Amino acid sequence: MDFKSLVKEYLDMIQARAEREVFPNTIRTYCYNLWYFIVYLKIKGLDILDLDGKPDVLTNFKLWLKNPYRFHGNEERLDYEYVKDDLKVSTVNAIIDRVSSLFLWLKASGRIKENPVVYRNVMFTNAMRDKDILFPTQRSKLK
Repeated sequence: MDFKSLVKEYLDMIQARAEREVFPNTIRTYCYNLWYFIVYLKIKGLDILDLDGKPDVLTNFKLWLKNPYRFHGNEERLDYEYVKDDLKVSTVNAIIDRVSSLFLWLKASGRIKENPVVYRNVMFTNAMRDKDILFPTQRSKLK
């Protein structure tokens, strides 16, 4: 799969552009996050460069991530035993963030014409701030 060489180039670029050393655990986490996307593309028979300007594929990928039985019925393609796999919301968000970053790099490097990731401006309200959720604990620390 050509995708694996693209991921390697992407991770090399992250390493090269970093102001400080990128720790091996960080790179391992990036690989783990991108692994889900590689598996999804393999199951669907897609190539990463085929996604040029197709946000519906990424929407379906996110729905696939949220399904704890995402691998059911595809075990023969993956060469390992199926296990139920619940992902936390923070993990799903990290995976989407990493895939999004990969597509930004693919567009910047001229490999795709249009980024399939759709970005929306969301209004940020006071009710959404972390400080409001953590306020009781922060207040007790001030005493």
